[in-house]
Amino acid sequence: MEKAVYVRVIKPQQMRQLWLLSALLVVLALGTPALLFVLKGPKVTARWDAEYWLLHGAMVVVALLVPFTARLATAARLTVDDTGISFDPRLPRRLSWLGEFSWVARWDQITKFSVVRLRDNAVAAFVLPGRAFTSRLPLQGWIPENLAAAGAEAPKYDKLEDNPIWQAFAAHGLTTAGGRTLIDFDLAKHPSTRGALIACAVMGIGGILVTFAESETYIADGYGFLVPHALAGLVGMALFWRMLAAVREPAELPRGIPVGMAVFGAMASSMFSYGALVQLNKLATPAVPATYRVDSPCTTLLPADPALPRIIWSSGYNDYWCQYKKGTELAIPVRRGLFGTWQFDQGSYVDKIGEYREAKRRK
Repeated sequence: MEKAVYVRVIKPQQMRQLWLLSALLVVLALGTPALLFVLKGPKVTARWDAEYWLLHGAMVVVALLVPFTARLATAARLTVDDTGISFDPRLPRRLSWLGEFSWVARWDQITKFSVVRLRDNAVAAFVLPGRAFTSRLPLQGWIPENLAAAGAEAPKYDKLEDNPIWQAFAAHGLTTAGGRTLIDFDLAKHPSTRGALIACAVMGIGGILVTFAESETYIADGYGFLVPHALAGLVGMALFWRMLAAVREPAELPRGIPVGMAVFGAMASSMFSYGALVQLNKLATPAVPATYRVDSPCTTLLPADPALPRIIWSSGYNDYWCQYKKGTELAIPVRRGLFGTWQFDQGSYVDKIGEYREAKRRK
């Protein structure tokens, strides 16, 4: 096998699509607050605390990183020859603090080789010498360096067996195990994994939408309110793993797929339970007015009944809560929910804070 150096190329059309995606994310991050301000007026600014801007700032950063990371990927070099395979990301020196991502391995040093595909994206997973974790290498999008210099585009292989990088692994016996060929596995084509992906998406997106649309929220005095969601994640992980590990039709799943999908199932289950439990609590138990006293700092509300949790507001709400003197008693309806959780109607107080700020601004 002659030495071959591969690079990744991005079509101008693909780059334009990435920049469009980046622009849409920026518009979403910055345009949403502006639209809310126009529709609801200045009182909506009561919801714009430090955490709010941190979230939207993170969205802008991610948006700007999308085309930047894609451009960085074109600098990487993959070298294949008779002795082995090596990867050099060729990161700029100013990014050296991110760590060492290059690697070199002889063919006989690579173990536990497998390939997973999601539609047109195939990723090889294997263990390199001296590394405890699994390395992953995208197989699509590579083109010989000399062809890339001539302006050629990366070919698309309908069959993974036609991919020259796969062929390099196959030529050294890494694509077979126990006499069985390791055929690539497509998560989107197998009905079980496709169903699992859809279930994860529905639960994750549903949990997010319900959480942001709901006025009530958990009283976060400590981390106890997270326990039910952690348990929901563990249950989801066990169910996803058990169901996928038992699949035999139309084909048995590769060993690592149930484990990987179980992790996604755990995250989706936790996200779904976070929003769903608030709704269950509203159906199961009534909200009861409880006496709270303003403490120091003024954003900390202490319950008269020690069995109740504290309510701690962000420092961004100081202007509203500090109008009350220390020790001022307030009646706040709280709801004791399932699994020992507590919640209250935060949204109604945020609206009051907005009205307070609007009235103060008009003076």
